Amino acid sequence: MAINPFRPPSAPLRVASSSRAQPVRGVVLGLAVYVAGSFVLVNLLVLAAIHLGVYSAPVNAGLALVLTSALDPLSTIGALATAIVLTMSFTAGYVCAAFARVTTLIAPTVVATVAVSLELFFGPGAQPTGVWLGLTALTFVLTLAGGFAWLRQEYRDVVPE
Repeated sequence: MAINPFRPPSAPLRVASSSRAQPVRGVVLGLAVYVAGSFVLVNLLVLAAIHLGVYSAPVNAGLALVLTSALDPLSTIGALATAIVLTMSFTAGYVCAAFARVTTLIAPTVVATVAVSLELFFGPGAQPTGVWLGLTALTFVLTLAGGFAWLRQEYRDVVPE
């Protein structure tokens, strides 16, 4: 068969999805994952630790928020709670980018900014200020890393390594 020298070269291009980008939906779902996931999982951890007798909470503390704010950051429960919150930060960025369906990190940046604002609003709790500021910065970075992980996975055959 003869090769046509006038035919343009072909390349495997990704066809754009039929759904339009919805960054607002991505931001809302990312924030829901961060706030609800962190709050629910950390409080379940604290309640399980109280039930097992590993962690002793004040008897008159009615709110779970009071229980979690009294966590010693250097204890095992405090370290697990910190790991849960940081994992939820990464997951929130990933979910945000996946549902926003945009090719930039703008939507995960909004989620990261709101998450950091929430952490700055609630204050350090029982943590030293330096540790708290470091974890707040790490929350921002991990949220963006989650968004980047989704972008890298989604466009791995388009973006050269």
